[in-house]
Amino acid sequence: MSHPVVQHNRLKVGSMWEVGSAIAEQGGRLHNVTYHFDADLPRDILRIDLEFEHGGWSVLVHEDDDTVRLVETTAIGDSDLSRVDAAALAPWRDAIGRAVRWVWSLENQQGYPDAIQFEFADISGGGAATIQILAIASRLNIQQVRSIETPPLTTSPAGKHTRNTG
Repeated sequence: MSHPVVQHNRLKVGSMWEVGSAIAEQGGRLHNVTYHFDADLPRDILRIDLEFEHGGWSVLVHEDDDTVRLVETTAIGDSDLSRVDAAALAPWRDAIGRAVRWVWSLENQQGYPDAIQFEFADISGGGAATIQILAIASRLNIQQVRSIETPPLTTSPAGKHTRNTG
């Protein structure tokens, strides 16, 4: 079943870098997150609206090449899709009340911008939540990125690095 088309391919928008910089510099704290989806396919997220203190931005999939787009919500307007408040869902509940510290645009091995990653941090400096949004075909997949603590590294008594062979 195909998804309803989200009209945004004729938008004149800034680059992902420009839009990401605007969010990090001007957005303020994240207040709400809304998922847009086709009611017949309720697990396929087609658009995510991020509402901040000082503006709103949307993440969506470009229907021509299945790449991820980040645009001001006012530039695309309402959709005919169903919507649900996602602020209390994982991983967004860890980002609500935090500001964007970093935004990354991720490309696949073929050079297509297939994902965007946000680091939401407390303004006071403690704690962070890193969320990645990946375009897969015509839908968005949300992932949470977690830091893994490196265990203490050791060397052999002769000062040579140990190597696990097995």
